[in-house]
Amino acid sequence: MIGFLSGKIKAIFDDGSIVIESNGVGWQVHSVNTGAISEGQEIELFIHTNVREDDISLWGFPSQEELSLFKKLLSISGVGAKTALNIITSKGYNEVISAIYNGDAKGLKVSGVGAKTAEKIIIELRDKVPVPNGSTLDGQFARPDNSKVENVKEALKNLGYKERDVVSNLAKLDNLFINDASEQDIIKKLLTTL
Repeated sequence: MIGFLSGKIKAIFDDGSIVIESNGVGWQVHSVNTGAISEGQEIELFIHTNVREDDISLWGFPSQEELSLFKKLLSISGVGAKTALNIITSKGYNEVISAIYNGDAKGLKVSGVGAKTAEKIIIELRDKVPVPNGSTLDGQFARPDNSKVENVKEALKNLGYKERDVVSNLAKLDNLFINDASEQDIIKKLLTTL
């Protein structure tokens, strides 16, 4: 597996991919911010190799943090590599982390990501992203108790509610409420909106 590429940009394509020449080999890589680079420029990228039944593709990022975020986005059902790259490219690393951490679904909306997908990203990654710069662990930035969230999701699914509806409504709740309330209180609150 390829983890890192360093070389000279030989070509830039309209689809957001570039060709990097490294030791006489040209590697086609889908990368963020291709508008800020030019042919002939030296570049270093951390690489994710995406293997599918019909395709092997490379996805490159200037930092390990962006690569890590990309992989976390890929772990979400319904988010593919192009969508994950689009989120990071359109919004930027810091904005995406902040939107997930603060439960801001609107902050994640880009082409290919609707409200339900944005809310799903928030619910599934909220406890997996780093604290955004300048944030604290109190007040509006408190992380929800993930075990409590999972128990509530499971209970409501057992009552016959669809997971996507539960996830959507959970994303609208304040993190402090989730942490302070009992699972029963959270379920009662959600039952008023489901």
